[in-house]
Amino acid sequence: MKILLVGENFRGAVLESIYNNLIKLGVSAEMINTHDFFKVSFLNRVLNKLLRVPHYFGPGVKKINEIVLRRTLKGGFDFILFMKPILIYPETILEIKKYSKIICLSMDKISYSKVNSDYFYSSLPLFDLFLFNSSADDIKRAKNEFGAKKTYFLPFTADSNCYHPVEIPSVDKKKFGVDIVFIGTYAKNEKRVEYMERLCQEGYDVKMYGNNWNKLPWNSCLRRKNKIVSGNTPCEKMAKVIGVSKIILAFMREQINEPIACRTFEIPLCGGFMLHQKTKEAEEFLLPDKEAVFFDSYEEMKNKIDFYLQHPKLRDKIAKAGHRKILNCGTLNVDQVKKMVEILKNEFGK
Repeated sequence: MKILLVGENFRGAVLESIYNNLIKLGVSAEMINTHDFFKVSFLNRVLNKLLRVPHYFGPGVKKINEIVLRRTLKGGFDFILFMKPILIYPETILEIKKYSKIICLSMDKISYSKVNSDYFYSSLPLFDLFLFNSSADDIKRAKNEFGAKKTYFLPFTADSNCYHPVEIPSVDKKKFGVDIVFIGTYAKNEKRVEYMERLCQEGYDVKMYGNNWNKLPWNSCLRRKNKIVSGNTPCEKMAKVIGVSKIILAFMREQINEPIACRTFEIPLCGGFMLHQKTKEAEEFLLPDKEAVFFDSYEEMKNKIDFYLQHPKLRDKIAKAGHRKILNCGTLNVDQVKKMVEILKNEFGK
C-alpha cells in the first residue's frame, strides 16, 4: 500500500500524526504540505467573510493543484488522502481518480460552511471514500445533501507520541506555571471568553494560550494584565504548560455544538487535571469527579476551582485516572490509523 497525504501540516497536526503512524505500520507514505505553497491573502480573507461559502483563489491554489497532479502521475500511489481539501479543484479530483483511489478526511462539521469551501462541496460526490471526524450525523448530511458515496465515522483524537507527560526544568516551572490555564483559540460570544475574563477580573492566577485573543477589547483584563500568550502550543510545549499548571480548563466550541474536543484527550494525555465544560458525551466518556471534573456554569466552575486548588492530592488522583483512561481508550490516532488502513484494505483490496 502506498499513500500520498495532502493537506496543511505543522507540528502537532493530525496530518503529521497520520503520516508518522502510517510509517510505523510499515505503510509507504509521502506528504504534500499545502501550507508551503499557499497563504490566504488579505483580499481573499475579506471576500470569504462576505461569502456564505468561502472561495479560495490566487497562484498558490493553482500551484497546489498542479503539484498534486504531477505527484500522482509520477508516484504510483494506491490512495491519495486529502485532509480538508478546501483548495483542491473538482477537476483535479476527477483527473487523479484515473490513477488512484481518492480519500477525504474531514475534521470539521460539514454544515459549518465557513471552515469549508465551494471546491470542497463540489468535490463531495467525487471521493471514493469519505472519513468523518466530527460526528456520525454528518455522514447522513454528506450522503443526503451532498451526494457523498462510501462514508465512515472515524474520529481522530490525539497522538500519544506528541502529547504525553514530560520532564520540566525548574526554569520552565516558573515560566509556565499558573493556577488556571486555558489553551485554545478565541471564539467570540462563547463561554471561554466570558469565563476567562471574569476569572481575571476576580483576581485568579490565570493564563491563556492560543490564537486571535488580540480581538479582545483593549480594556480587557486579560490583555491589561498580560495573561495572553499568542500562538500555537503543540506537543512538548503544551505538555509543559499542562504539567506545571494546577487546573486546565477545557471549553467546547458552542457555535458548532462540539460534544468532545481534541483537548478532551490531550489534557489527560499530558497528565493534567482537567476541568471540562459539561456535555453529555464527555461525561459518558470520562467518569465525573474520578477521571475529570465538569462544570455547567460560571459559578459551578469557580466553586470547583476553589475546591480543587485546596486539594492537590485529589487533583493528582483524578489526573492519573484520566491519563490511564485516555491512554487505553482505543480511539487515539494510532488506533484510528490502524482502522483506516483496514477500511482501505476491505473496501478496495489494496
